[in-house]
Amino acid sequence: MVKRWMKISLAVLVVLVLAVLFGAPNYAKHYIEKNSKELTGRQINLSELDFNSFNGKLLITDFRVLEKDDSIVFVQFDTLNTNITLYKLWSGEFFTEAIHLIGLEVNIHLEQDAFNFIDLVPEADTLAEDSASQEDSFIKLITLNDIQILRGDVVYVDHDLETDHNLKNINIKVPGITIGDKKTKAGLEFALAKGGTFATNIDYDFTDRTFDWELKIDQLDLSPYLPYLEKDYNVTKLQGWFSGDVFIKGDLDDPGKPIISGSMNLNDFALIDNHETELLRLSSLFMNAREINLGTNKFHFGSLQLNRPYVHGIIKEDGDNLRNFAKVKETKVEVEKVDSTSGSVDYLLDEFRLNNGEFVVDDNTIPEGFNYKVSDINFSADDLSEGHLVTFDLNAILNGEGKFKGHMVIDPGNPTNGNFNFDFENTRLKDFSPYSINATAFPIEGGRFTFHTQNTIQDSHLESHLLLKMFGTELGDKRKDLKPEYNVPLKLGLAVIQDSKGRINIDVPAEGDINDPEFRYSKLIWKVVLNVMVKAATSPYSFLAQSLGVDEDEIKYIRMELLQESLAPEQTTQLDLIANILSEKLEMSASANLVLDKDKEERLIREYLVKRGMYLEKKYGNDKQVVKLNPVDKVKIMEIEEDEKLLSFLKDKTALADADFEAMANVYVTQNDVLEYHELLIANRKANIKAYMVSKELGERFFLGEGWQQDEQRNKPRFEMLYSVKGD
Repeated sequence: MVKRWMKISLAVLVVLVLAVLFGAPNYAKHYIEKNSKELTGRQINLSELDFNSFNGKLLITDFRVLEKDDSIVFVQFDTLNTNITLYKLWSGEFFTEAIHLIGLEVNIHLEQDAFNFIDLVPEADTLAEDSASQEDSFIKLITLNDIQILRGDVVYVDHDLETDHNLKNINIKVPGITIGDKKTKAGLEFALAKGGTFATNIDYDFTDRTFDWELKIDQLDLSPYLPYLEKDYNVTKLQGWFSGDVFIKGDLDDPGKPIISGSMNLNDFALIDNHETELLRLSSLFMNAREINLGTNKFHFGSLQLNRPYVHGIIKEDGDNLRNFAKVKETKVEVEKVDSTSGSVDYLLDEFRLNNGEFVVDDNTIPEGFNYKVSDINFSADDLSEGHLVTFDLNAILNGEGKFKGHMVIDPGNPTNGNFNFDFENTRLKDFSPYSINATAFPIEGGRFTFHTQNTIQDSHLESHLLLKMFGTELGDKRKDLKPEYNVPLKLGLAVIQDSKGRINIDVPAEGDINDPEFRYSKLIWKVVLNVMVKAATSPYSFLAQSLGVDEDEIKYIRMELLQESLAPEQTTQLDLIANILSEKLEMSASANLVLDKDKEERLIREYLVKRGMYLEKKYGNDKQVVKLNPVDKVKIMEIEEDEKLLSFLKDKTALADADFEAMANVYVTQNDVLEYHELLIANRKANIKAYMVSKELGERFFLGEGWQQDEQRNKPRFEMLYSVKGD
């Protein structure tokens, strides 16, 4: 292709020179304008042509090459000055001391994936013909020195993308080009109007068609290339400066296997998405390639360094801005089966460093909103290569105060397997209050936590062991205006699981699938911790009993015998356990609610009052004697059997000789008598329990429920314990 363009250009120059030498400039100008389309396929016009046959100086002004259809200008320039060494033409060498082109303008159009100069590009068979005819051509050697293009403009219009680029005031300097010799060297330099310089040097061997190519780019402004990102990504602003020094060794006979090395720098890079959010920012990025061989799939890099990277993630109901950065295209892709055994990749990265990074996340999926910043991120890894376990170390500051340390061991060739440990230290709980409000309606007002987790990934399945320590945790009042996900007494749960010094230890396992699109490690941790709190709030007995080393029924129920009103040793033991709980957890209160079977106990009361009447009659001679019976008396009364003596007593008191025991008892003991005794019994039971807790100096935090509840299961009387915290 290079030779083709050279032949076109040289054909024009040679015609000009010969025409001027053997004719006149006006004739040469006329000849070119008349025959250019036949020679090049394009119409050529020019204003002035002047040639000095003594020193070889050629001057051309107002030169224009039209499009193929003559509609618009394809290439034009103001002035061309060149010095041609004429005598060297006789020896088959086209030699110029200098070529200065001023005011060049090139209009390039791309439409339907075809450029407007495609007709000037030869076919493959034409290239072969050109190569074969080179040996027979008059010009054997081409030497062009001091090539300068000054004040050049390139207009590039991409009709497919509906965008255009104007490169203004381009200055190109090429020290020299030699074509036709066994070896040649060529250089090129130019600057872009908006910033950036290009310099390239190439050594080419015509004998074996090998080349060494060096490309230098310095401070290239990336902002003009935004339209190419806008096509596939939700981005509205691109900025940054790119510099690179690339070396390519190649062979034109085997163009698919170049060997690439070099380095690149990216400075002051930033991407702003279509919501005006600064998605990504980099102070600098440096990477050097030791050897890249596309033919052998070899990718060896020395160092990759990112300095002060910044990422801003925003989570919304329809996804997050990081995952939605790329525009979704509804296309059907035919998946081709690939033989995984063929063509392994040889990759190596000596070192990776991320220095002073920052990550900000906004979670807008919860009403309160969540904003969190991770700063001073430092990440390092060495010797990343296939089949080699790589160790990653990560340190960061959490929202200005907390500290984070991470240690990971992963196989880069199979990232679905590995293990990693995370440590959080001195982290504020209040920062996570929005999640607590959303889940429970309780704001977090204070406290800190440390967190350690050990994680193993096997075939994308994550198994974690979480050790959470919280201290000084404070919850605000429950928000009445919210409908939380969990409607639970969270303050109670907090009180249950923390010790007397306000410390909480949670040691639980967790698991998840990292391939799940909804999977987020932070949400997994929060869910596990919240589940523990919710369980403690909704079922505190097991937590409290475990801390005391007893069965949960011991602190859940205080069981009594029928007609029992005083406390037995087993009940005082249970009350001692409850007292221990309240003494340790000062914010917690307890209430005892009586549950009994009314009919069952009232039948026994009626039977008891009958036997009591007989006992008083025998002991005092008066069945209605008002005396305070002691526990021994009550035991003796209950031991009285329903025999002839008791029936005889009732017959005498009721004058119902032919009635049964129940009928006589209902007459002897009225319903009011039963109810009065039952109320007194209940009151005494409550009074005895209350008095005992008062003796433990816990009367202000121990309450008795009003009245009693009917026991549908017809069990013995019992007090059911409920634990609470003010504000739940």
